[in-house]
Amino acid sequence: MHYVFLSGGLAQHESFDLKPDAPAGVRGEFRPAATSTPGIQISEHLPGLAERSQHWAIVRSLTHPTNGHTLGHFYMLTGRSTPPPGFRDERETRPTHWPAIASIVGDALPPRNHNLPPAIVLPERLVHWSGGTIPGAYGGMMGRRHDPLFIEASPYGNPAWHGRLSRVRVSQQLPGNRRRLRTTASFKPPTSRCRRVCPPTA
Repeated sequence: MHYVFLSGGLAQHESFDLKPDAPAGVRGEFRPAATSTPGIQISEHLPGLAERSQHWAIVRSLTHPTNGHTLGHFYMLTGRSTPPPGFRDERETRPTHWPAIASIVGDALPPRNHNLPPAIVLPERLVHWSGGTIPGAYGGMMGRRHDPLFIEASPYGNPAWHGRLSRVRVSQQLPGNRRRLRTTASFKPPTSRCRRVCPPTA
């Protein structure tokens, strides 16, 4: 199973639900474009997806009851629509949290003899720009051994993105950071902690 979660990414009114007949303050700014499926239109900037519309579906009933980013992430990553007891919208992981979808699916899949963990998350851990880990992508109540293996290969790990520098300094440093990160970004092998909590499947 592949779960593509775009944190802070494409908005629905600029991609799959442009609402072209809605008022200017509601509808997306891009023009709708026809897909290979009659009656389905998506953003003009997604021509490849439009050509392959027979391979995907739009689920318009999927929603959650919060505008908060941390709690919204938590709901979308765990598949739950209510927080666990004692949840305080914190930016840290706790053993009382609901387990991630990746942890549940990884546990349900039959073990395979290929020496790979049952669940992998890439290209980064979800962290808030001001610091702290966004919960929802971990084993939670299932235990740390059900944490996915995190492959951290994203420039978001640079301190300039984590609120440790002022917004002005970040804007000044980003071009250089991007150039440096393009030349230094590489796959990071699992740390000893990852190896411990994500043992290879038997």
